[in-house]
Amino acid sequence: RTFEKEKYHRDSGKPHQSDILSNKKNIYGKVGIPLQDNVKFEGGGIDYLKPFYLDNFSEKNKILNKVRALYYILQDKFVDTQLFTKAGDVIFFSAMLSHRTSYTDKNKILNLKDKYVIYYQLTNYNTIKNVLKITRKFNLNLKDLQKEIITLDVKGKKIKILSEDISNEVSSYMGH
Repeated sequence: RTFEKEKYHRDSGKPHQSDILSNKKNIYGKVGIPLQDNVKFEGGGIDYLKPFYLDNFSEKNKILNKVRALYYILQDKFVDTQLFTKAGDVIFFSAMLSHRTSYTDKNKILNLKDKYVIYYQLTNYNTIKNVLKITRKFNLNLKDLQKEIITLDVKGKKIKILSEDISNEVSSYMGH
């Protein structure tokens, strides 16, 4: 299939998700590693819309929502939104970033079966706590949560990984 002008989306674009992510202490995003170059009109990566200046991503202000929408429409029409990446580059973007799969020229016959990206989700402890307070109806035991965080030592660096159950719970609430 070709990806001609696929719609922009946010991975966490629903109001309950933006309520959590508009908190400046919270982080939730993706780390992506494309396995091919992102070539103009052939795809292989993502296009993105640069966030509105000083945007806190909250959906509560209806006027700001309209201004943001107009800003994004104009940006899509007049700005090259393709993120130029090479195979193996590492990119990080917030789940609140409007993005899409890089579109392809519909007149070219392309073989997209080899267009792959490896994605990881990245978040912080504060976001995890905020989500679990909601999903567990404020019945959250922080000691139990600490047991669900696995710490790995990788060449002297400490890396924390959530257990699969907690990861699935947070991911399910926050979006794909």
